[in-house]
Amino acid sequence: PGTTTNAADGTVTFDQLPFDAAGTYEYTLVQVAGNADGVTYDSTEYAATITVTAPADNTLTAAVSYAKDGETVDAATFAHMHQAPPQPGTPTHPPEPLR
Repeated sequence: PGTTTNAADGTVTFDQLPFDAAGTYEYTLVQVAGNADGVTYDSTEYAATITVTAPADNTLTAAVSYAKDGETVDAATFAHMHQAPPQPGTPTHPPEPLR
């Protein structure tokens, strides 16, 4: 629950979630669009399912899985497109000298 920011290398680490009981917990992961010029942000939604188990010793263990469009994926990966601004054109004729 909540938001986090990616590191310089693009990875994202979430705060540890406090589970106090075995069960299945569902989360939705989305990229929050920014406002950078020339950037198209990824609108993909991932389902993150955290399965918490409690073996006989009652030590809680969590495992996470991800799905995109109902299909299991290895990880939630967001990609955005960046279009560089157009370069100014090269004049075909040199400018007239000022007099």
